[in-house]
Amino acid sequence: MTRYPRYLPDGRAYCVGDGPQPSDVLLLGESPGVDEDASGQCFVGRTGQTCNELWKRVGLERGTVRVENVLCYKPELYEQDGPIQQYELERDRPRLVQKLARCRPRYTFAMGAHAADAVLGEYVRSAGHVLKLEWACGIWFEVELPHGERGYVMPAYHPSAGFHDTTMAARFWRALEAFAAQTRARTPPDVWQPDTRPVDYKRYTDSVPLIASSEVGVDTEWLSDGSVYCATLSWKDHAGILVERDSWAARSIAESSQRANDITWITHNAAADLGPLDDLGVVLHRYDDTMLMARVVGEPGSLKTLATRHLGVRMTEYDDVLKPYREAKWWAWLKRVRREALKRSSWGVRQGTGWSLRTYVNSMWSAAVGGLLSDEDTDISTRWRTCNASEEYRARVRKAIGPEPTTDLRDVPERERVEYACKDADVTRRLARPLRRLVESANATEAYRVDLAMAPILGRLRRVGMLVDTERLRALEVDMERELKRIVAEMKRVAGHEFNPSSTPDIARIVFNEFAQPVGRYTKMDKPSTEAKQTEAIRNRLLARKAEHGGLDERDEKALEFLGLLVEHRHIDKLKSTNVTGLWSFLDSGGRIHPDLRMEAASGRCVAGGRDERGLETPNALAIPRRSDWGKRVRQCYIAGEGLKYVVADLSQIELRVMADLSGDENMVSILNDPKRNVHAETAVYIFNTRSGKFPGLKLKDVKKPIVADSATAISFYDAGKTLGFGMLFGLTEWGGQQQFAKVGLM
Repeated sequence: MTRYPRYLPDGRAYCVGDGPQPSDVLLLGESPGVDEDASGQCFVGRTGQTCNELWKRVGLERGTVRVENVLCYKPELYEQDGPIQQYELERDRPRLVQKLARCRPRYTFAMGAHAADAVLGEYVRSAGHVLKLEWACGIWFEVELPHGERGYVMPAYHPSAGFHDTTMAARFWRALEAFAAQTRARTPPDVWQPDTRPVDYKRYTDSVPLIASSEVGVDTEWLSDGSVYCATLSWKDHAGILVERDSWAARSIAESSQRANDITWITHNAAADLGPLDDLGVVLHRYDDTMLMARVVGEPGSLKTLATRHLGVRMTEYDDVLKPYREAKWWAWLKRVRREALKRSSWGVRQGTGWSLRTYVNSMWSAAVGGLLSDEDTDISTRWRTCNASEEYRARVRKAIGPEPTTDLRDVPERERVEYACKDADVTRRLARPLRRLVESANATEAYRVDLAMAPILGRLRRVGMLVDTERLRALEVDMERELKRIVAEMKRVAGHEFNPSSTPDIARIVFNEFAQPVGRYTKMDKPSTEAKQTEAIRNRLLARKAEHGGLDERDEKALEFLGLLVEHRHIDKLKSTNVTGLWSFLDSGGRIHPDLRMEAASGRCVAGGRDERGLETPNALAIPRRSDWGKRVRQCYIAGEGLKYVVADLSQIELRVMADLSGDENMVSILNDPKRNVHAETAVYIFNTRSGKFPGLKLKDVKKPIVADSATAISFYDAGKTLGFGMLFGLTEWGGQQQFAKVGLM
């Protein structure tokens, strides 16, 4: 038997579980934290106290069930917010087997990815799947546990994930309720099974078999130029057909659909499919949408995720299907570009103080070849799109070589292409059954029908698109490029030397070494994180200290100036890459973009963004910043067209009115019924003055104008009140609230 010392050499303590042994029920966590390390007991810190309360609510009171962790000791990188390391899991694996052998659980609730992998990973991988909590949370599995006995396991998100993401918190709670109900029933649950049945997917060009079903799954596939490639249909399980546009088969399907009033068509994202199906002549008299069904009951919206979760089907992502064929075309294109770079002397001339075009090309070639030799990701198309070469350089390459290569399903061999496309329609149809049951059990049928009625409206909005003033967009792109160069020059002045503002190691060295700022968290590669929320947190901490002490020392003052420039640079660079430069590849011949509009179940709002039919990240035209000057200029690039005007219409604080009605809060109802009163202003005064006393001088008349706290900070209490009001509805966490308040000057 493996012996585990009470303390490790660095002082970390062994933490023991508690509860009866053996026990039918095991609550399995991942690792001890600071409080557990100090006490030697599991689940006694903040997360543990939350868990104890939640377990008690569902009847799993501590002391009546066994509680354990996968790791015996606090993780080495815990204080740095670093990941659990593989050697730690391997070190404590024998002890976990001993714990399971003593407990002999019939039902195990595995909280967190590492806990789930410890008891389920081998089984799921043997079935050909990858274990991810996105699809596995709340699903029952019957497996042979590591100690050799069979048992039922339900994985769930780690409870601490709910502190930062309320969607995960809700899914954790639903999983815990289902787990507790099953342990009380003491009956075998319905368990997940991998789908191993053979499929019958075919491509039809001429005759199409008669549709003999009241429900037909349907999906569409697109080409790289934005046109429709095909429709796929399925009217029986594990079978489907592909009909290409302009084929006799497509005409036959169109004629059948126009006569078939009794068929219910099953789509996944009807707003995206209705337009293409209309182009093919396919008429959906009656339809359902599995994506909306899933979202209205809090399930994941991805078809691939739902297929694994409810059907045990493994599906391939569109980008993974295209990747080998895209890479082959890009390798050939890059070879031509490199040969041209070696021949053309003009490509060796530097532009200003930057690299020459030849240097960019050689750098890409070296990186691509090096990645290939080291088995790393060698996505050349991504390297080219994200490299810092100017648009002028790219235009010179296109003029000499031709446009960058595009890839779509036509580049994929027929058998692989047909299987990928038909599986979407087959799975969509089969998913309708379990998702309908979930909608009915959640009493969400009416809400689902309301969202479904929006699908044709969103589909039409998507097809019509948004007109862009290309001249204004081009001028904005130039101005943004000029401003980014100015900011970089200022950052180099503050740092006192040259560096690459897009280089994570360079930023980390300046912030954490030269300016000696504390590291907030570490990446999975054990490197200091310089992601936006970490650098903004450091800046906010410096602003708070400056306000409290009336100033900073020279080093911290420089760090504050540098971080302010970095935040500004990232804001403009992101806005430029996604909503300005990134917009060109999404413009059609008429100068319009066609955003991926859809309903968002958590808020009931229309949202945009995501990946398009080419696998590219689409610009989110509904989330352009409206407070920043650059955001306002981006918004001005969208125009209504000749003889037309944009009309802005918004329901007056409709979500807050619903909340007031449901809660019956008399004060809130009174405010919302009085047109002279403002709920956000009164919320701000109540929270920051009446309730907390933090700002005793705050009055209603002052709320709407920013109050200058110091030379670098202006507090917008109105925005803070608005953040609180809507945050209560849409799941704003404590961490999220702190970040939002920092943006309006409240440290």
